[in-house]
Amino acid sequence: MMPFTGKVVSRQGLQAQVLPDSSEKCTTCSCASPCKDQGLSSRVITVQNPIGAAVGQSVLMIEQHRAKTAAPFILFLIPLVGLFCGVLAATCCLMPFSNEDLNVFLGAAAGLATGFVLARRIATIFFPENLSFPLIVEIVSPSANQPTPRKTS
Repeated sequence: MMPFTGKVVSRQGLQAQVLPDSSEKCTTCSCASPCKDQGLSSRVITVQNPIGAAVGQSVLMIEQHRAKTAAPFILFLIPLVGLFCGVLAATCCLMPFSNEDLNVFLGAAAGLATGFVLARRIATIFFPENLSFPLIVEIVSPSANQPTPRKTS
């Protein structure tokens, strides 16, 4: 997990809007030019704020990789398995039409659609939205009216 820093620009409950500091990542990013063209507001990101960082504080954040590593599996593998199961079911078990190609096509379409619905359900259950946001782990420089920095474990 590569930590990065930024400044809190707004808070809402356990989430915060943070303006990340420019880093080496920004210079090599293929999306850097739109950020520069549209100004600073286009770079504001939503993060989880379990330590209660206040507006104006500089914070250290990490990306949560659990959802990122599981996303390709959910997005590609589950619908692909659904597609193959639909084809298999259409050729072996279900043959509503006399044309075999039509049966395979309809089975594949139904299996793929089922795979996408199943992938969506799995993603919603096991990976709620807050697991995909970066996480504030430390307050780097508190403002004058804030207590000393706190760390999360």
